Amino acid sequence: MWHFLLTASIGDKFESCVLELLSLKRVQQFQFVREEEAAVLVDRIRKACLIKSKDCFVNLSEMLTATSNNIVCRSVLGQSFEEKDGQIFGGLTRTVMDMFVGGTDTTLTALEWTMAELLRNPRVMEKAQEEVRAVVGKKAKEMKDAGDEGRQRETSSEIPSLGGYHQSSDAATVTTPTHPSSLDQPEDFIPERFQNSTLDFKGLDFEFIPFGFGRRGCPGLTFGITSTEYLIANLLYWFEWKLSTEDGGILPEELDMSEVYGLTVYKKVHLRLVPIPYFP
Repeated sequence: MWHFLLTASIGDKFESCVLELLSLKRVQQFQFVREEEAAVLVDRIRKACLIKSKDCFVNLSEMLTATSNNIVCRSVLGQSFEEKDGQIFGGLTRTVMDMFVGGTDTTLTALEWTMAELLRNPRVMEKAQEEVRAVVGKKAKEMKDAGDEGRQRETSSEIPSLGGYHQSSDAATVTTPTHPSSLDQPEDFIPERFQNSTLDFKGLDFEFIPFGFGRRGCPGLTFGITSTEYLIANLLYWFEWKLSTEDGGILPEELDMSEVYGLTVYKKVHLRLVPIPYFP
């Protein structure tokens, strides 16, 4: 949503879209969409394992692309992205198009990089799987969304100061959350750093603002976080993951993490992984 958030005025049309599509109530109402699409994703991965050889691999990047697109399309348009061809975009208004592009692009990127970092860090992967399976237990179908916890985006009608400076309403501020003064060992993947920390990502702690802050903060925070967490939880619960031998039998720390810059920072090389089904 970069174009819309950085250049458009916040008028009635934008506010209506936020209320109809991105409010906490709406995000909770779309829970069935996330559940159904996550089930389809898990089923596709399982079928791929049955069809292929013993050391099968799946292109997880492509599967996550389809799933994230379907979640946003069904929530916004009421139908799956895969049900129509390119003509589906013809009747979209500029506002809804911004929401579609912003939602699919950022969610997919977060999913892909999260799985890549977990593959590179087997210790963290194992710990995350243990936690998910301990919480869910054998009642996997009752897995709840993060949205059920009542997480709601913080909003403010005032423009907060940043580092003692008051920004104008049309200012665009770029932050660097990888500076050592903000995070300890910022280049390392250490998700535990947030467990006993008061640092949050909702726009109140300026050391870490991936969703922006104030009136220019991302309105899709709740929708994006809920979708991402739910899909990651399903991938970690239902499968063990390892790198494919098709990539030369590389070690986890040798996984290609090359980047491609665009609206978001994509992973240059798709994730081709071997899923091992888990049966509780």
